Amino acid sequence: MPDCGNVASPMADSAAIPDDPDAPHDGVSILLEALGASERTRSDERRSFDGQKAALRALSPEKRAKAREALQELLTILTGEPPAAVGQPLTVLGEEVEEEPGELAILRPGRGGYPRVLARTLTGVHTGNITAVRWAPGDRLVSGGADRLLVVSDAAGGRSSAAFDAGVLCVEVHAESGTVAAAAMDGSVAIFQLDADDGGLTELFRARSHRKYAHGLRWHPSGALLASCSFDHTLVVYHRRRGDGAWAQLEQLHCGATVEAVEWLAAAPTGLALPQPPLLAAAVRDDHRLHLVEVHADRPAGGAGAATATGAGAGAGAGAGAGAPGQERLSRRVLNLNENGDDAVSFNVLALAASPDGRWLAAATDAGRVLVLGAQTGRQMRALCTGVADDLMQPRPALAWDASGKYLTVSSSGGGGGAGQEGLLQVWDLATEATVAQLHGHTAQVRDLHRHPTRRVLASAGFDKTIRLWVAAGEGGGGDQAALGAWAAPP
Repeated sequence: MPDCGNVASPMADSAAIPDDPDAPHDGVSILLEALGASERTRSDERRSFDGQKAALRALSPEKRAKAREALQELLTILTGEPPAAVGQPLTVLGEEVEEEPGELAILRPGRGGYPRVLARTLTGVHTGNITAVRWAPGDRLVSGGADRLLVVSDAAGGRSSAAFDAGVLCVEVHAESGTVAAAAMDGSVAIFQLDADDGGLTELFRARSHRKYAHGLRWHPSGALLASCSFDHTLVVYHRRRGDGAWAQLEQLHCGATVEAVEWLAAAPTGLALPQPPLLAAAVRDDHRLHLVEVHADRPAGGAGAATATGAGAGAGAGAGAGAPGQERLSRRVLNLNENGDDAVSFNVLALAASPDGRWLAAATDAGRVLVLGAQTGRQMRALCTGVADDLMQPRPALAWDASGKYLTVSSSGGGGGAGQEGLLQVWDLATEATVAQLHGHTAQVRDLHRHPTRRVLASAGFDKTIRLWVAAGEGGGGDQAALGAWAAPP
């Protein structure tokens, strides 16, 4: 991993490349020349990733326009459909945002507007530490805590709950369907349907899926798949059966060590966003690789332990008794997270979060850094130095992307920062790799963060037994109270 004290921007100090009157000026030739694929520019600097980005950035406006048109045409050929996201305006919370194609987008500065002002503090929702919080349909909040309750709260003070036999560690809500999942310290995972009218919870599924703490959950964007992870060295994928629509466990994958976090990726890190099976990223303790699991829900069961692993060194923890080759429900490969490609294990990834557009994957480590990877290439684009490393007592960090994908809010590691640092939140600008705001409010470790799906409001929850709502700064420096909607006025 790079030195935290000197993380250089890959686009820094790039010099403009003068136009060559003898060079071909069609779009494809311009792209090839900038990427170092033509015979006349085959220098080591030009072929490096940083050199390629610098060359693209330095193109004249006319050449950039031609290169973009060529890229659009190439993507149309490769994907079979027009790449609407390339060169087209992106709308974020009603605002039109100009985007760069591909990984160059991370270099464009944000426009501010991220939540940074404490607007509301909710107390009394739980009697113990709050470990999870999520926004839900109907402008409700769903939270879980050490009091063994899953609680649904609305702005008017109404609440409903579901009980567990152990503390609730994780909550996930699928916004479109209103389906709620929760995982607990006894290894159980439960799925509920949230009533759109009264906020009640109807239980659809519950099982002791893990032998130890189940501390991570993620819904697939379709709402048809759910993944959980645990200290028992496994991840589990659940699906809604096509026949009766009931929820069931699809498959379990043994990973050889604690599975710290899981996250669904929009596209495989192959360099091209081609059609493919659902892809799940998993972070495993004491492993320098990210595990990438393809999910084939339509394949027949291959018997116990049908999941397999592929790729260099992936044999550890692979399931036994797999089905026919190429017909496994879960198949795994790995991505080396070390920039130099070696096998050293110098950090553990503790949390994963995909950006709103699926373009980036944030990976928070126990070494005081958050890595930002290109979801389609696996390249490390940013390394944010967020805190002091503490391998023995490192709290699990919380991550939340801003709706624009330009800012990332990270909970403090709490190590070596002095009094009050445990509840600190940091907002990072990905273009500049700098902290642009520090959010003070919580008095103990923050365990979860979640961005409102349609408004610029951030919910946070922690060990001070509170849920706090943060909004963007309004005119005069105060908070944008209108963004809170019904939550603006206490009940």
